[in-house]
Amino acid sequence: MTVQSTGSDRGSIQATISENRTWFIILGVLLIVLGVAAIAFPLLTTIAAKIFLGWLFLIGGVVQIIHAFSTRQWSEFFLDLLIGVLYLIAGSWLAFFPLAGILTLTVLLAALFIAPWRA
Repeated sequence: MTVQSTGSDRGSIQATISENRTWFIILGVLLIVLGVAAIAFPLLTTIAAKIFLGWLFLIGGVVQIIHAFSTRQWSEFFLDLLIGVLYLIAGSWLAFFPLAGILTLTVLLAALFIAPWRA
């Protein structure tokens, strides 16, 4: 099902864009500067991404473990719990040891993404 916009919708969108043109330009320039900085400083970018990913895994692991205990009668409780613990361990490693080897990150992520895979 497609939604067709009327002329007044287009007019209001164009008016909103015109009113906020300066903010769009500032946002675009800021994103370009951040992208150039990320390319210019790859080690810092990698460490920042690693810490961010670690916190995502930590939060995901806690939620996965809570989910496992909230559905104990589920037949795959232990697998759900194991995956949550793996995410928790991986997240802790990534978030709290940011200077550890980048190769370790690759191997750990490969193990995490393979572990929950089911045929």
